[in-house]
Amino acid sequence: MKKRDRTSLGDILEAAERILDYTRGRVKADIEADKMIQDAVVRRFEIIGEAAKRLSVELKKNHPALDWAAMAGMRDVLIHEYDVVDIDIVWDTLNSEVPKIIEYLRGILHDG
Repeated sequence: MKKRDRTSLGDILEAAERILDYTRGRVKADIEADKMIQDAVVRRFEIIGEAAKRLSVELKKNHPALDWAAMAGMRDVLIHEYDVVDIDIVWDTLNSEVPKIIEYLRGILHDG
């Protein structure tokens, strides 16, 4: 695996793990009420998106199980007009997609 891909995958994994750390034990209403958590989570999604954009075409082609294009566009999905965070999408994504990303990336990075 290319060094840049390994670094970018590590960045995605770390950001995804932090999202779950920041939201562990919380319900959607907690995130709606806490702008600091929103900012932290959205920032980590931005990092995921930027790191996904740096991945080589080869890596993405060899690992089609994840939707790399969707990952790269996460910020645009989570933030709408006038920089308003869509909490419903944030909540759904962190509960449905982030655990899958973590599990898959741990496998890729372990297998090298």
